[in-house]
Amino acid sequence: MSDAELFGAQENSLGSLDDIVNPTDADDESQNPNCSKKKLKKRSSIVSSCSKNDKQQDPKSTPLRCSKHLKKRDPASTPTSKRSKSPPIIAERPIVVEHTGDTPTQEWSTTGIACFNDYDIDRINTRQIKLMKRIEAMEENDESLEKKLERMERKYERMEEKLSNMEEEVEEMKQSRKKKKVEVRKMTKTNVKSCYLEMVDKGKQFDLKAGVHSGSNKGLVEQLKLDLYGLDTSLTEEEADTAIATYYNSVKYYQPKKNDESRNTAKLNGRKREKLNKRKKALEDGPFKDADRATALKVLIMDFMSSEEDELDGSFSVRPLRWRSTMCDDMFERLDQKTKDKMSANSRRQTVSRKIGLISGRGMPRKLPDKTEWAVRKSQ
Repeated sequence: MSDAELFGAQENSLGSLDDIVNPTDADDESQNPNCSKKKLKKRSSIVSSCSKNDKQQDPKSTPLRCSKHLKKRDPASTPTSKRSKSPPIIAERPIVVEHTGDTPTQEWSTTGIACFNDYDIDRINTRQIKLMKRIEAMEENDESLEKKLERMERKYERMEEKLSNMEEEVEEMKQSRKKKKVEVRKMTKTNVKSCYLEMVDKGKQFDLKAGVHSGSNKGLVEQLKLDLYGLDTSLTEEEADTAIATYYNSVKYYQPKKNDESRNTAKLNGRKREKLNKRKKALEDGPFKDADRATALKVLIMDFMSSEEDELDGSFSVRPLRWRSTMCDDMFERLDQKTKDKMSANSRRQTVSRKIGLISGRGMPRKLPDKTEWAVRKSQ
């Protein structure tokens, strides 16, 4: 029998429980001579049975609390502002009491599954507000990402359109080249070159930053055509245009490379020539015998001068010749030292430093001067 039924039966038989547990009422009744001893004895037995039922109550029916509330807290450690004197809120859960037919009847039990005070409720509300703000920020971020994605899609579509247009243009150019493939005669190529060089002498040349048929090159191309027609009356317009375009590409892409190579070669030869002249002057001014001077002059030629190359740090890298003898190297070092001794302090500061680099791959000259075997290694 449940506690509720027990208390209900007792209340129906004896009245309210307040009358039983109220000590003033009990004293009044005990002092009343009309109150029978049997009635007092019955009431005391009911009170004792209620206390026994409370002691034997199942521990599982005790209110369930959070693990946080199971731990004992020190009242001094809790701030005064966070303490709450209001009673905890206890959630209720339904329990099945009895079955009447197919549908069980339910009653609400005060057995708590969780308890919260005002401080816990404030914390829950604060966390909920923070979560809502985070959700709003994430939604805004999603909207910005969607806008960026839309812009990228539009850019991608425009790039696809441009790419398709370029592919169409390339295909048209291929088809036009196949149809308009013109054979240019050798005489026409020679005439184009000679006519263009004459125009260069007059101060006219191609604008290499623009196309051959651009506005800046239009006048020069028309003048070239007139000169070509004067040299060859059988020349067609297609052949003239093709020859001029081919020569324009050669001037734009191939001649700069040739010019760079020629400038580099001229620079290296100039350094070797300068070194040769300094050594000759040191030989003439130095205290050398006439026989030694005559012997040294035979090897003071360009073929015996070592190469010098530019380095990234601004210095010169001297590449020695593998076939030159040690005696010849010593003589050149003495002549170089004589040149340095005669230089002023300002000239020495302006002189570029030199260091020994890799051995040169330049071979020995095919024909050596007479009596210069001493300047060549015997075993190479």
